[in-house]
Amino acid sequence: MKPQILIIDDCEFVCDAFKKILGTDFLVETSTNPHETLLLLEKFKPQVLLIDLFMPSFHGIELYKTIKKANQEAARIPIAFLSSSLDDQLFTEALELGANDFISKLDSYPRIIARIQKLVKLNSGRLIGKDIIFFESDCCLRTANRKINLTRTESRIISLLLDSSNVVLRDDLVVKIWPETNVVDKTVNTHLTNLRRKMHPLGASVRLKRSGIIVLDHKYSGL
Repeated sequence: MKPQILIIDDCEFVCDAFKKILGTDFLVETSTNPHETLLLLEKFKPQVLLIDLFMPSFHGIELYKTIKKANQEAARIPIAFLSSSLDDQLFTEALELGANDFISKLDSYPRIIARIQKLVKLNSGRLIGKDIIFFESDCCLRTANRKINLTRTESRIISLLLDSSNVVLRDDLVVKIWPETNVVDKTVNTHLTNLRRKMHPLGASVRLKRSGIIVLDHKYSGL
């Protein structure tokens, strides 16, 4: 079954265009009325939510805040704001609010599709070893009878490791997790230590080797 996408945009032309662009890869539902978003979320159960940032009757950011307050389950759905603006400040504001991405309507079709596919993965569990499932959107690890909550940074570290075949250079991790911050070694080590402590009861670990390589090891058997 195709992943389900819900698009909220007050412009009917944009809705129709996105439906045509995404229809091959996704099951797309659209609405030009942002006030019916909560009802559609209950009915449609999308895996990704795309919201136009600038709507006269309901600003996209205010709509997102309303969703987070009204529906805890819907608040965990990966979300991207849509806009024709290329304003870096808007991009930063959207991410600071907790959005997963900021997609420009002016971007190429293949790039838009690729970014939405990445959002779909956030709403799907990723397997670590035989029985540990990582949910990036919920920031947690689950087994059959246990749930381990993660911080957003810890979740991003695990996601990066999974995207890199369980191995990443420490310097690369710093650049990708903290791209605009001068991070000291103690900060990195603290995050890795906390993550290792949380994963240990599940039979997994994140280890920093002397060579500067960080490894996600799901065969870890403790001390």
